[in-house]
Amino acid sequence: MWKDLFFCAADSAIPKVQWKKSKVKHWFSYETIHLIKLKRRLYKRMVKSPTSDVIKSKYKQISNLVRSRTRQDTEAHVSNLSKQYFDSPKPFWRWLHSFKGNRSPIPPLLHNDENLTEDSNIPGLRESLSIHPSIIDSIQFTTKDVFEELISLQCDKACGPDLLPACLLKLGAEFLALSLAQLFQLSLSSGNELPLDWVSANVVPVHKKGDKHATSNYIPSYKPNFHCY
Repeated sequence: MWKDLFFCAADSAIPKVQWKKSKVKHWFSYETIHLIKLKRRLYKRMVKSPTSDVIKSKYKQISNLVRSRTRQDTEAHVSNLSKQYFDSPKPFWRWLHSFKGNRSPIPPLLHNDENLTEDSNIPGLRESLSIHPSIIDSIQFTTKDVFEELISLQCDKACGPDLLPACLLKLGAEFLALSLAQLFQLSLSSGNELPLDWVSANVVPVHKKGDKHATSNYIPSYKPNFHCY
């Protein structure tokens, strides 16, 4: 399949780097980061020499200074996000969600006094939410059209069910456009029907108001595959 060849080429061509998440916030100033590193070094020295009052006193002094500087940097960062909220609200909400942690799971959904999230009802629920292949007539896919769609993808968007990242599709648009255009056209010419994998999407219920157990208080949020936009 095209997707398997794509992932195989990506695995062989893209170097793999093990990324370690930093505990230092990106909005900290250079001076604050330097003080944090100094605090860590003093802590290691204090562990090795627990009886040294000089090191303890220095460590306490630097700890208080780090606490003050981090608070100042955070307040400045929040103030800056607030000023830019109307022009770009996403950074503000991203910062706010980072303090909330993982969102609470969706509670059991009830429909006609039946729990839709029970294991016995999941197959029926999936069948009712399944997206059937679309019937499309008189459509011509050109390399130019597919290329323009690929380069317009936004790299900060989440992947769809096929797990194809938008960034790779965008970077490889020049080389992928021809094969994708031929693949789309072949699919239509062989029966005017798109494969189910291409029109599938991740559907997440988003609560709007009222009782969280009532299905009528949710709206579906769809995340299709990038090459089906």
